[in-house]
Amino acid sequence: MAWYDITGTISDWIMAGVAIYAAANANQWFSQRSHTKGFDKAEELLANIDEQYCKLKCYTSELHGIFEHLHMVKERLTSIDLNKTNEYEIMCITHNFDIKKMDDLSENLEMLERWSLQVINKELIQGIIKKLRDASVSAYNASTLAKACIFNAENTGSDRFHTVMKQFKFHYEEYFTELAGVEQKYLEFKRAKFVELFKVK
Repeated sequence: MAWYDITGTISDWIMAGVAIYAAANANQWFSQRSHTKGFDKAEELLANIDEQYCKLKCYTSELHGIFEHLHMVKERLTSIDLNKTNEYEIMCITHNFDIKKMDDLSENLEMLERWSLQVINKELIQGIIKKLRDASVSAYNASTLAKACIFNAENTGSDRFHTVMKQFKFHYEEYFTELAGVEQKYLEFKRAKFVELFKVK
C-alpha cells in the first residue's frame, strides 16, 4: 500500500472522528440551549402571575372608588361626574388586556413542554391563572357597567340608571368574591418551589 493511501485513510478517520465529536457536541448544545430557554420561559410565566396578582390588589381601591361615586349619585348626594367616563373606559381597556394576558399565559403553559421542560404541577398553575382571569372578567364587567351608569344618568333618566347600577353592584361584589378565591389559590401557588412545578424531561 502506498504511503499516501495510508495517510489519506488516517486523515479520513480523523475527519470522521471530528465530525462525530462535533455532532455529539452540537446535540448537547441544542439540548442545553433548549433547557435554558424553557427555564427562562417558565420563570417569565411565574413572574407574570405574580405581577397580575399585585395588579388585582390595586384594582380593589379603584373599584371601591367607583362604587362610592355611583352610590352617592344614586342617593342624590352628588351630581354625576362626566369626567369619570374616560377614567372608566381606561379601566375597561386595562381589564380587557389582563383577560387577554391570562389567556396567553394559559397557552404559554401548554407550550412549555416543547422546550424539554415538564410541568409537574400543571393543575396548580392552571388554577391560579383561571382565578386571575375570572377576577379580571368581573372587574371588566363592573367597569363597563360603571361607564353605562354614567351614560344613563346623563341621557336616559334615573330608572335606567338604577337598573344598570344594580348590575354594576352584582359584578362589583362578584369581583371581591373572585378576589377571595384568588387569595386562597395564590397562597398555595406562592408556597410551591420552582423545582416542584417544573423539571427537565
